[in-house]
Amino acid sequence: MTNDQGGGSGHFKITQFSVTANTTYRIAIAPYGSPAAFSGSLYFYFESISSWMTPINIYNIGSGTSGTSGTTSVPAYKAGYITVTTPSYAGKLVFKTTSNSKSPDYYSYLSSSLLSAASGTSRTSAVSGTTLKVDDDGAGTGYDTKIEYVASANTTYYWYVNAAWSNSSTYSIPWQYNYYRQYTITFNKNDGTNTIWSTNYVYTDSMSATMASAPSRTNYTFQGWSTSSSATSGYSAGSSVSVSGSTTFYAIWKRNTITVTYNANGGSGGPGSQTVNTNSSFNINGSNYPIRNNYIFKGWSTSSTAKTATYKKGATPSISTTTSNITYYAVWWPAFTWKDYSRSEANIFAGYINTYLNSSIATINNANPLRLVVWFNAITTALGNNTKVASGDASFKTQLDALLTAYNNY
Repeated sequence: MTNDQGGGSGHFKITQFSVTANTTYRIAIAPYGSPAAFSGSLYFYFESISSWMTPINIYNIGSGTSGTSGTTSVPAYKAGYITVTTPSYAGKLVFKTTSNSKSPDYYSYLSSSLLSAASGTSRTSAVSGTTLKVDDDGAGTGYDTKIEYVASANTTYYWYVNAAWSNSSTYSIPWQYNYYRQYTITFNKNDGTNTIWSTNYVYTDSMSATMASAPSRTNYTFQGWSTSSSATSGYSAGSSVSVSGSTTFYAIWKRNTITVTYNANGGSGGPGSQTVNTNSSFNINGSNYPIRNNYIFKGWSTSSTAKTATYKKGATPSISTTTSNITYYAVWWPAFTWKDYSRSEANIFAGYINTYLNSSIATINNANPLRLVVWFNAITTALGNNTKVASGDASFKTQLDALLTAYNNY
């Protein structure tokens, strides 16, 4: 309450002050100076509050440490704000009320600048200006509010909090402030390019990093994340891993491979399987051949019914791979030996040539002469042998032996 000294006839002053609803007030009026009585008129005007009033600073944490708390009273129809300046490192700022009560119902805002009173009586519009985050009923079992915000280092923030407009008397705000240091979690693709796949953050209130999604790499399979770039296994994508500070995780890769199998195809032995990289190249095994009674090994084919080898015995060509396994089948020809150089032997031999080289050597119908020039030269041509005979050749058995050698070596 205030008084006024009018200072003489006709002087008076209007006194203004805020009142609380449903409250009885007494007004005492006394004359100025010595007169025992005075005359005049006394008028009262009552104007109701129709909007939130200017917010007030209820606490200045400054650069205070995490864990600061308190209970502060705020006049009716006003929002209170707490000021804090973050330390020299980024982190997670947390402000909350801690009443665990439904009354009053708290509402809060976070701003990096001072806010002014807003018009209207809704508790959701107690302040006006740019806010970084707003929260209602964010925590606790009642109607408490909680704001979490990833804050910059060395920055001042203002946390505004108010209760319901209908709360017409001074009310208390139980509050708590925490600040959790930020650590960087980096995920390196580890593919030879030093590419950063993604970056996450953890805070000292929960030092547990969630592993990033799996990256992709041509010809490789992802094996997980590890703090060692040379590890052979790691943490699976999406899993939670405890850390003690800023940490780099590296993608772990396994080279994709295929299996090259050598099938003896009726024989036995031969080379073992090969494991080779996908989309690369390898050399066919050129040693340790399979064996089969009464047959000659001719080489390898990707078909189990092939009569000629795609890759002949002893060849070690370079083969390009894809992503599919490869099976090579041994190619066999019947073994043959001249015994009496007879017509029947010659026809058997010619039959092998026809079957395995898709030729059409004619059958010898008469017993003599065996050394038909056309017959011999047709076979030697089919075998790719340039040795030819002419009519009257006196060393025909020698030529037949040479023909057999060409068959065996084909």
